Amino acid sequence: MSIRPGPNVQTLTSVPPNSSPTNTGTWFVAGTTGQGPETPRLLTNFAQYQALYGTRGQTAYAGRVFDSVEQYFVEGGSRLYFSRANGATAVAAKLELESESAGGKCLIVKAIGKGTWAETTATKIEVAVVIVKAAAEFTIEVKYAGKQVEISPILTSAAEAVVWAKNSNYIVLSLGAKPLLFPETLAAKALSGGKEPTNAELGEAVTYDTAVKLFIPEYGPGQLSVPGGVGGAEAKAEHEALIKKVYEAASTQQRRAVVDIPVNATKAESITYGGLVKAYGENARNGYLIASWQTAPPAVGLVTTRLVAPSAYVAAKDAVIDAQGNPNVPIAGKQAILFASLGQSTAYTDAEIEEVYNAGVNVTKVVNGQIRIYGNRT
Repeated sequence: MSIRPGPNVQTLTSVPPNSSPTNTGTWFVAGTTGQGPETPRLLTNFAQYQALYGTRGQTAYAGRVFDSVEQYFVEGGSRLYFSRANGATAVAAKLELESESAGGKCLIVKAIGKGTWAETTATKIEVAVVIVKAAAEFTIEVKYAGKQVEISPILTSAAEAVVWAKNSNYIVLSLGAKPLLFPETLAAKALSGGKEPTNAELGEAVTYDTAVKLFIPEYGPGQLSVPGGVGGAEAKAEHEALIKKVYEAASTQQRRAVVDIPVNATKAESITYGGLVKAYGENARNGYLIASWQTAPPAVGLVTTRLVAPSAYVAAKDAVIDAQGNPNVPIAGKQAILFASLGQSTAYTDAEIEEVYNAGVNVTKVVNGQIRIYGNRT
């Protein structure tokens, strides 16, 4: 049959097949925050990150991740999956809902993420139950920081409430000991009993590895990072262990690891990290080591500048290039200019750059007064 000019309409007997995302400019980030969900969430701007995961100073290392995510979006990044890392001993705040007939607990409400954040005034979560029809219909209302943020449709069972809460940004519901009963009327009541992870747990590679492994392959390709790793010289062994785990995860997930050399690393230290990664064998081809942390302007409310992990800038440049239609173009020339950086933590000489580059480590350097990512070595 010939095709006539103009629009042509086709009627299909089946829906088109689903396929995995193909955007290679997505950044997959695992890190610690003071609040928020512990299953990966897709973010397309920094405001979404702040709304879900809070401020930069809520817990150990939270500032490092906050700054990295902010600079990724400032530098041109547009898609980021975030997986919140948390310690094994952390506990989510909760509230048990009594049944209308006082026959026991029918629903258990928990904050969507572990820690004490849901009990703090500025981020407090409160839950109310409104009975529409006795023993037949009710609604659940959720308040955050004193404002109503979610309200369910009319529910007819505790099981329906559990299903509704699966899309909540604040709470998780599970069935209590009496799931067939209906909750009693409840004025807004706060969650309680949360527990923070220990600082020691936030400095262990296993904490971040657990979060990294939540990035399933179906999320599509992209760059995989734990910005800044797990700490300075005092956590060297854990940092090295984490680097290996990130490279392994990148290979399994069919992504590229983008890993930071510790802040203020010397030439010799950078070369050592390059040798460490080369020992991974075939997995070493799935990653990108980057040195030279970048100086960013002060965060809102602060007066001092910040050092930001360079992986954020590499991921952002990859995203910008991907958006132009050819992800095979390397980060080089004008594409490598860091417009949001005020300076670099370590300025290597040209001779030192050549040495660390030959060891498999990429850096930043000043070219014509502009800071640029130098090298695309795996």
